[in-house]
Amino acid sequence: MNKFDMTLRKINHDKPLREYYNTHETDEMIACIHLYNEKKLGDYNPQDIRKMIMQNLFLEEMIPMALEILKNNEMINVKYYTGDLLSAVVKVNKSYWKDHVYEKNKVDSILKKLNERIDMFNKLFYQ
Repeated sequence: MNKFDMTLRKINHDKPLREYYNTHETDEMIACIHLYNEKKLGDYNPQDIRKMIMQNLFLEEMIPMALEILKNNEMINVKYYTGDLLSAVVKVNKSYWKDHVYEKNKVDSILKKLNERIDMFNKLFYQ
């Protein structure tokens, strides 16, 4: 079965959701986690992905999906501001990246490309 046709509940073998949230989570966020747990990965939109990443939830599934979106538009505005998805990805806990070097290299490549654009802009307009 294609992973995008599966829900997070199915992917995680019915692991209890209480393991994914802390006692300080709001009722709204807990309800959101339960809702997303039943949603097929293929039905997630960029805003859903950003929200889950910001909560450090299901990163194994969310980061690859975010990187696929960022590949086409690094500075996509999914909810709050231009680049908010990239910002969420960059803020992911460092321990995640230690075990996901391939994905970290993709993020580094995106950031390098953005820095090159900034340098080019600065040369064009300020020199």
